[in-house]
Amino acid sequence: MRRAPLPVLGALLLAAPQAQAAKFRFQRVDLISEAPGSFLNYDLPMFDVNLQTSAIRWVEQIQVVFELPVQGLSAGISLDSQTLCYERPLLPAAGLYYGGGIQTDLLMPRGLLVDSSWRWRRLRLAVGASAVSGSTWRRPDWTSWDLLPTAGIGVGREHEPAAR
Repeated sequence: MRRAPLPVLGALLLAAPQAQAAKFRFQRVDLISEAPGSFLNYDLPMFDVNLQTSAIRWVEQIQVVFELPVQGLSAGISLDSQTLCYERPLLPAAGLYYGGGIQTDLLMPRGLLVDSSWRWRRLRLAVGASAVSGSTWRRPDWTSWDLLPTAGIGVGREHEPAAR
């Protein structure tokens, strides 16, 4: 059995307090999710025509978002999509941020998203764009893409501005 060299052990010991300070915790619930953007673009306009289907699709796209131990990184989970996003401060004093990420369907990579957001207390409002492929586990095909404008409304934890 090989032993780890002392410099590697030292680096791990130095990194341990930072890893312990990082948190995995609930961040917010997106009542209108930016990923994949299909509810806002396809289902919401049909709300008065087919109320039942639109209501089901609205529930499917509600996303629970968690902060990950890396500052600025979050993971979102809904019945329709899973996301891994990275967010950076643009004007943190004004509550403005920008970010991007990947979106999956049952962990099959299917698209990208970019956004800018405004945060105030427990509220998060966002606008952006989502590029979504029709790829599935049965038919992994990334040749056709839809580019959709997106908007998001989220509520959750009191926002803590990022430390610079």
